[in-house]
Amino acid sequence: MRRYFPFRIDETWYALPLELVETVVRSVALIALPEAASGLLGLIDYKGTAYPVVDVRFRLHRPSQPVGVDQRIILAHRDEQVVAFLADEVESVIEVSDAQLKQSAEIFPDMDSYVTAILWHDEKKLQLCDAETFLYFDHELIKRHKGESVSSKPITDQ
Repeated sequence: MRRYFPFRIDETWYALPLELVETVVRSVALIALPEAASGLLGLIDYKGTAYPVVDVRFRLHRPSQPVGVDQRIILAHRDEQVVAFLADEVESVIEVSDAQLKQSAEIFPDMDSYVTAILWHDEKKLQLCDAETFLYFDHELIKRHKGESVSSKPITDQ
């Protein structure tokens, strides 16, 4: 059995492997990055550490929306980095067997760069995301903002 964390963006449900999810927090005002390229909304200060907030709507070819009070911010691991993104709704962790997953390559080869599998659970179709591609952001933006080299550690205020 594998454990996944489901979340919704617009009308579509997605999920990440639970071991990649650091935490979920209520939406807060983001720290603006004036020179940030499309795809990076800003930074979130979580317990004294600043994390980049990627705009997954941009990646999903959907219009950006302002941060809403009902949204949640999900902090998740991408390689050695922790990045954040906005979700419209989150649900409880689900456990599924490999037999319940339909691998994306079985549906259509190279179907999508961030979808690894499809899962039907409680009458919902969830797209299981590959954190490497789903949570991608340009590390150079962070380097330029902080005026320091990019590291695999979180950005901390000094």
